[in-house]
Amino acid sequence: MAGPIFVGVLVGQYLDNEGDTPVYTIIFSLAGTFAGLYLALKDFIK
Repeated sequence: MAGPIFVGVLVGQYLDNEGDTPVYTIIFSLAGTFAGLYLALKDFIK
């Protein structure tokens, strides 16, 4: 579950390198969180 969150934060920070606000970091960290939850719950249900 930590993997997708970590990758999402790294991608967001890379895209926000030039900007003033961390918009992409927030978006990609949330997307990574949802992806991690989805993967964890998918494995848990099986």
